[in-house]
Amino acid sequence: MGVDWIACRVEPDIDDATIREAVEREHRRFLADPGWVNFDLWPLLGRDPRDEWASSDTPPIGDGWRLVDSLLLKQIARRIYDVTGCEILPLPWRLDAYRTILPDELPQRLQTWLQFLNAAASGEYRGLLEATYFYLQAIEYCQQLHTAKQVLRESQEVTSSWATTREVQQLREQILAMADLPLPKPPGDDLGMPREADLDQRWQSLHEAQTSFRAAGLAWRKAVTRRRWQFDVLELRPGLSEWIERHTNHPNCLADFEQWVRPLIERGYGLYRDCERN
Repeated sequence: MGVDWIACRVEPDIDDATIREAVEREHRRFLADPGWVNFDLWPLLGRDPRDEWASSDTPPIGDGWRLVDSLLLKQIARRIYDVTGCEILPLPWRLDAYRTILPDELPQRLQTWLQFLNAAASGEYRGLLEATYFYLQAIEYCQQLHTAKQVLRESQEVTSSWATTREVQQLREQILAMADLPLPKPPGDDLGMPREADLDQRWQSLHEAQTSFRAAGLAWRKAVTRRRWQFDVLELRPGLSEWIERHTNHPNCLADFEQWVRPLIERGYGLYRDCERN
């Protein structure tokens, strides 16, 4: 399952103020339930991305109200992840994209996203982009290490021969002893953000931690072939310039979405975000 945008228009008898208030109300309700939101955006909602999420964490709504009852839907849909997962965009923009976008708002939204990508490709916003890239890597590392430690702690209870070899025990102890890095503060959307003064030192600490974890994690995966006791060991990411180029050039990360949505804009449609709770 996933979250889709569905082409929509507003019911003709709904006044402008009412529909806009309804969109904002439903957006707030959606963000109260973080299970559908990319984990790297959880800190913007005051949640730790390493935490387990359960629907019971969210207060019930219970009044039966639904935004969709004020809209006319056309069965043309696309995953919202095209935008919310476009990690080069400012984090608050990605979070705010988990919403219904009304027909008169959609052209400006698309233009804003595309202008940002074009400017980033031209070398602008480097302070914000580097802060965002560091944040993404740090969050990714913290979550990987947290998951690995959970698996390794559970494996301590295993008495099979593979689990008690000296190599496996040493690797387990090595990874469990790795220090948890502090969760970074998510950068905002200040396009003029200067480069942070201590970023070189934080990059060095993160790179050393990533390298050590990757080496030990790959050794664990080689020594322990049982899938139940595996955990993700992701590839090291490219440098900042290559990361920017991958998302902005030939084509940019929104190229397919733009091709899909422009005909809808021309025909006067907006985008209803589904997975509405009632």
